[in-house]
Amino acid sequence: MGQKKSKLTSQKVMIWGTLGAMGIFYGLFLLLPILYALAGSFCDWNPMIGQMDFKGIENYKTIFTSTAFHKAMINTLFFTIVVTFFRVSLGIILAVLIDSIGIFKSFFRTVYFLPVVASIVAISLVWVWIFEPTSGILNQILGFFGIQGLGWLKDQNLALPSVMIATIWKDVGFAMVFYLAGLNGISRSLYEAAEVDGAGPVQKFFKIQLPMLSSTTVLVAVTGIITYIQMFDQVFMMTEKAGPNNATLTAVYMLYEEAFIDYRFGNAAVIAFAIFLITLVFSVIQMKLERND
Repeated sequence: MGQKKSKLTSQKVMIWGTLGAMGIFYGLFLLLPILYALAGSFCDWNPMIGQMDFKGIENYKTIFTSTAFHKAMINTLFFTIVVTFFRVSLGIILAVLIDSIGIFKSFFRTVYFLPVVASIVAISLVWVWIFEPTSGILNQILGFFGIQGLGWLKDQNLALPSVMIATIWKDVGFAMVFYLAGLNGISRSLYEAAEVDGAGPVQKFFKIQLPMLSSTTVLVAVTGIITYIQMFDQVFMMTEKAGPNNATLTAVYMLYEEAFIDYRFGNAAVIAFAIFLITLVFSVIQMKLERND
């Protein structure tokens, strides 16, 4: 009896010790920096020189009335909506097509998933070469068909869509894998019943596969939205200072410029909290939708 009680006591000590250590870790490396950044958003803040002079809500006024911030938010939301739409739609189409073939499933699954695990830096550099106006392979292909080459990343109207294309190409395999897993979970009896009723592939897709994959769609869409709201790497690697003329400026890139180019860390903190609130909203939406499913 005494040994059993001692064992239970040691287990409780281990549990509480683990929870306490995790609490301290998150407090030091998550909660404390957030609170520190929140305080800095109300200050003329430059940690490089130890400056933190209180200035009230001036940073918030400066950012929220800035045309650059408005441009960055519009670009971020536009990028997020478009890329998420194609990530979901192309992902489910690829998954259905791969699932329907009898052979080479593993081959096609691997081929389309490879860009997901590849370095975003390497992929961005490859796409910069593809989009190069003078020697890029894409304009060379267009020229072969007698079509005038485009400016792509150098064109103010095409720069953001060009970054979108590269991002969709990289990330569609992520959605495809999730949809393939979802398709494997659909009972064969549903397909057999549909075939008895004379349903074809299109009817099976809209009546069986699409409804049964609704929870997967929610997961893929919301995680995509959360990811793309924080999009930075592609813009940094593929464009020159989010150009031309701020055509590819995003919220996180503006945060980077404010903090590490202009050393206005107070303004950067304001942008960070704006991004945090948007991300929090979509995270709550995802949890609610998953709970309803």
